[in-house]
Amino acid sequence: MNITIKATNVEINDKINQYLTKKLSTIKKFLHDEAIVVVELARTTNHHKKGDVFKAEIRINKEKITKGKTPYAVAQSTDLFSAIDEVKDEIHDMLASAKDKNQVLKKKGAQKVKKLIKG
Repeated sequence: MNITIKATNVEINDKINQYLTKKLSTIKKFLHDEAIVVVELARTTNHHKKGDVFKAEIRINKEKITKGKTPYAVAQSTDLFSAIDEVKDEIHDMLASAKDKNQVLKKKGAQKVKKLIKG
């Protein structure tokens, strides 16, 4: 798993980098070694919200679990760390769901083959 971090209007320090790496280590079990994880962290200001609004996006390229669909998640929060937590949870749920779906389809296919063999 290769992680690429892009920052817009945010300075990435060691604390943020370590936090992000720790959080993304939980999705490593769903990904292949050649998967590319692109993380974009940004500070935005929305006219309807006061103060800083942080946005975190995760896009996973070259992933085989989701069958051609690129897993993508985005979250906004007033704190950068909570935005990272939200986006990590969303992408984790997406990958877990895709993995479960693939396993169910494999089991159904195996049951049909077994039924055909038995006659």
